[in-house]
Amino acid sequence: MPQVYMILGPKASELRGLVQGLDGLGRCLIASVEEFLEIKGANDTAFTAVQALHTVHESDVQVEIRFTAGEDEYARGKPFELSLDDQDRLIEVVRMNFESYLHLVSLPKLSLSVWPKPYHGSRFKSFAK
Repeated sequence: MPQVYMILGPKASELRGLVQGLDGLGRCLIASVEEFLEIKGANDTAFTAVQALHTVHESDVQVEIRFTAGEDEYARGKPFELSLDDQDRLIEVVRMNFESYLHLVSLPKLSLSVWPKPYHGSRFKSFAK
């Protein structure tokens, strides 16, 4: 299960329009990540946004794409793995969608970092209430 994990630095957190629009931004990023990872329609990607109290030498917005790797998680007949080139392309997809979203809702440009984070040798399980 991939997770789009967004950390809003102090400058980004002050933008009321960004904070109020996180649901739309999250859904946009989920869709683009699922399409890129070829799991579109799996509804298996989560989005979390948190506010950083303080940052030093960080982008205004940090996005991590977290996912378990090295297993055939989606029964595709091959391990779920992204090469460094694939990660570069995923970074670009997230950047383009983030910048398009800011433009669409008339928000100023913000600095952005994107970090695909494959977790090898790990498991993820979720339990209903």
